Amino acid sequence: MAHSSGESGAGAIGRLAAIGLLLAALAAVLFHGFLFRRDNAAPVVDVSGYAVGAPADVAYAIDGCWVTPRKVAVRGWIARKGAAIGRRSVRVVAIDAASGEARALRTVLQARSDIAEMLMHRLGGTDAYALPGFVASLNLAATDQSLRGRTLHVAYDDGRVKVLIPLECRIEGAP
Repeated sequence: MAHSSGESGAGAIGRLAAIGLLLAALAAVLFHGFLFRRDNAAPVVDVSGYAVGAPADVAYAIDGCWVTPRKVAVRGWIARKGAAIGRRSVRVVAIDAASGEARALRTVLQARSDIAEMLMHRLGGTDAYALPGFVASLNLAATDQSLRGRTLHVAYDDGRVKVLIPLECRIEGAP
């Protein structure tokens, strides 16, 4: 009798362990889904107070801009003379032509050693320009936001200068 009682106790522990593993797997999937959704949310951002166009002391280039029915991606670099290091915000935003509403794409700054040295020569200064590169993207298939009728801009803010630089690629066929 004691032997069968031990088997039923081990079976119960095994079932509890299996349920625990299933719950942990479900929690991981839900957490990952939440993060994916958040990264593809294209939140509304405030671009009031930004001047349109790049002043002479802002250097930038767009290495690529891709717009497909499923994805928007932009890669480039930007820096301002005298602002080699310090706090700054660089985002790619999609601005609605009719309402002026701006939605931010997920934008990540990048170290670009190929650009940093050129910027020191072109803009001057002795400090290396830290993280001048950026990559921005939005998975259009995963967002519930319509980007139709919007234009892409680089929004640059270093605390002294706030500019919106229009990009040549447009979001025409996007959902």
